[in-house]
Amino acid sequence: MDRPLTKTAGILFLVFVLMSGLACTSKPKPEPHKRTLAEARQIALGMFKQLDGFELVKQREVGLAGRPAVRMEASWLHSGQARRAIIYIVDHPALFNVIHFTSPDDPDVFDAGYEVFSDMIKTIRVLHYTGPMQVQKQKVGKVLRSPDLQLEIHFPSDWVYSIDEVNRALVLSGPRNSPTWLTTVSFSVINKWEPLEN
Repeated sequence: MDRPLTKTAGILFLVFVLMSGLACTSKPKPEPHKRTLAEARQIALGMFKQLDGFELVKQREVGLAGRPAVRMEASWLHSGQARRAIIYIVDHPALFNVIHFTSPDDPDVFDAGYEVFSDMIKTIRVLHYTGPMQVQKQKVGKVLRSPDLQLEIHFPSDWVYSIDEVNRALVLSGPRNSPTWLTTVSFSVINKWEPLEN
């Protein structure tokens, strides 16, 4: 007499498992949001606006290294000293590069550093690179290849680079006792994909 009940219970259990499986597979995983260049610009501005006295002077859409980009000019205070900056947000295929040149707001110092920066951004090349960071000397200057930035960067041989662990940035700076002393060029990234909320 127990057999029909056992068979019926087994069938009901099988139906429950199948229905549970359908319920689990019927909800597709949400796709992460792919950020736009405009959204990356807003994220970058949000970070820069934390600087004392930050002011966005002008901005325009440009191209850099064959990719869409936004160029901004800004100013702020650092330890009470006025500083000027040129900021690029570059739409790299895998991420967004934030490249900014900063200098004391002194015309001579700014012009000397900006001349180096202008030459530097003309040689920037977008990479798809997975190896270790490389820095090589060339006949003129040095070349740096970064897997984190996915960029190749050429810079003067007397400039030095360092890693800013706090801001997760690569920083190039001019040598002491030169007109470019106190000018820097920093490189950081913004994720292309917005993290999903748990």
